[in-house]
Amino acid sequence: MAACSPCSPNASAGPSAARAGSAFPGAIALLPVVGTVALIAGGSAAARYGPARFTSVRPMVFLGGISYSLYLWHWPLIVLWSSYRGHKIGLYAGPALAVAAVVLSWLTKVWVEDKVRLARPLARHPSLSVSTALAAVLPVALVWVYISGQPGPWNGRLGPKYPGAAVLAGKVTSVPAEPVLPPLNALAHPLYWKQGCLVSVQSAAPRTCVFGDTKHPVLTVALVGDSMAGNWWPALQVIAVQRHWKLVTELRAGCAWTATMMIFSGGTYTACHSWGAAVLHDLLSTVRPDVVVTSDYPSLRTVAHPKGGPLAEAEVGAGMAKYWTQLQDAGISVVAIRETPDVGVNEPDCVTKNPASLGKCDVSAAKAITRHPPTEYAARLTGVPVVDMNTLICGPRECSPIVGNVLVFFDSHHMTASYSLTTAPFLEQRLLSADKSLAPTSA
Repeated sequence: MAACSPCSPNASAGPSAARAGSAFPGAIALLPVVGTVALIAGGSAAARYGPARFTSVRPMVFLGGISYSLYLWHWPLIVLWSSYRGHKIGLYAGPALAVAAVVLSWLTKVWVEDKVRLARPLARHPSLSVSTALAAVLPVALVWVYISGQPGPWNGRLGPKYPGAAVLAGKVTSVPAEPVLPPLNALAHPLYWKQGCLVSVQSAAPRTCVFGDTKHPVLTVALVGDSMAGNWWPALQVIAVQRHWKLVTELRAGCAWTATMMIFSGGTYTACHSWGAAVLHDLLSTVRPDVVVTSDYPSLRTVAHPKGGPLAEAEVGAGMAKYWTQLQDAGISVVAIRETPDVGVNEPDCVTKNPASLGKCDVSAAKAITRHPPTEYAARLTGVPVVDMNTLICGPRECSPIVGNVLVFFDSHHMTASYSLTTAPFLEQRLLSADKSLAPTSA
């Protein structure tokens, strides 16, 4: 088992990230502060302890003359160099950038600032000088007003105007239209995916990641399956933190957790089969969860039924039942979540192309939701409860791309993390009803 204990919600912000830069103000701020205090304490420039002798030497006069240009040049050079190199400025780059800033500042002062400031037409006519300054400032001011009026980057949070699944649950009846979230130009994979906790289709080795309450958990819940099971990670992460569960993930792309041999890209899917067997071993011998929550992608093909369809789904379900039964025999509860819809079209693309006619992106619920998915067959064989959340994803007749101002699908079948989060209170209620052992809330 490849353990992934760093794959906790805070793994991406470790100590190295905290040390990446020095916060300002900090100790470095003492330098300009002490300098300012010394100037004030010295009195007037010509006083006995005044700064006249120091500031009147030629190098200081030169720096004073280009100070405004230097102020404009130094920061872009620092930012551009740091971005180009990908790390902080080194011992040699720092002085080189300082020299470059001084040279550029001198050149722009001589060939731009002085040329404009001392130009004869402007020098002879003060009113023309003021008009020129206003003409230069006005476009900048207009651009600033425009930029400041634009919405900033989305922080990932949904406000009260974005109820999402609560609309389909009947908890919210009136939802004024708002710009859809997440923004179509800022779609991103959920955190567990970014942290490498979704095993690739080529790998047969499990990767265990730990989320939720990792310090004082009252029980351990394992989320097992493919990326469709991963649809529920955002919601389960919130529930796990609130109810003090340690949330362990065993997830693999394009691979239902079943003992049945499937086919993939025209060949026997041995890597998936080996992964499934290894996950079962890890759950029984190492992870030892109290409850396993599992789901999968419904439209699968098996070696015996390479064209897919109901017979293949039943066979996949029988293979699931074999794993579930071994967990139950070991005293580990299992709760299945019914397979989520596959609308068959990339919903973000459809919404982008049809902003004024979103009805074109609706898909029949009967078409998107598999009538008898593998979890249904497995549940018949094992008695495992199946939680059906599809009524909170699609309406009675249609699966719409946007529900409660929240984009439902990341593509054709993966939910956005934002929409998954809106299902959390409803998923929690249904999980607790399905398995009473999930009820403890304190250590």
